[in-house]
Amino acid sequence: MAARQKPILGIRCAKCGEVYMAHNLAYPISPRIAEEIAYSVGIGDIPFISYEGVRLGMCS
Repeated sequence: MAARQKPILGIRCAKCGEVYMAHNLAYPISPRIAEEIAYSVGIGDIPFISYEGVRLGMCS
């Protein structure tokens, strides 16, 4: 039987396209992480869900 994949919430920079944050949604989102997500979306960065994992990078 295949392992069940967990969803990951990622945040991609709207300017350079790098993924700079990821959170495994199998775990609760803390208030601090929720504030960071809200701020990121508020400045135009792009949230997405992945089931395959993500590679983090630094904004260029």
